[in-house]
Amino acid sequence: MSQKEDVEEMPIWQDHERRITTLENTFASMSHEMKDVKTAVEKTGNEQKELLNTLIDHHLATNKMKLSNFWKVILNITGAGGLLITVFYALFQLITNLP
Repeated sequence: MSQKEDVEEMPIWQDHERRITTLENTFASMSHEMKDVKTAVEKTGNEQKELLNTLIDHHLATNKMKLSNFWKVILNITGAGGLLITVFYALFQLITNLP
């Protein structure tokens, strides 16, 4: 190689260090931004998970309440009906057993 070619290539080599430093800085800032994005996504995911769990708990509690009210109504109807039938049966037995 001639001296002229060495001089022409020299700015490229000198510029190479600056470009590497720029790339390292860019990579570091991108890594930092990626960590921020990851943290934000995890936070949002946890919030969504909590909301979903709250919704499921509310839904299950509502279903449990509906079933509980259903059985209360059934027991009230059969309990009241059973009591009335017992009273009518006792009156009927009393009337039929009179001499």
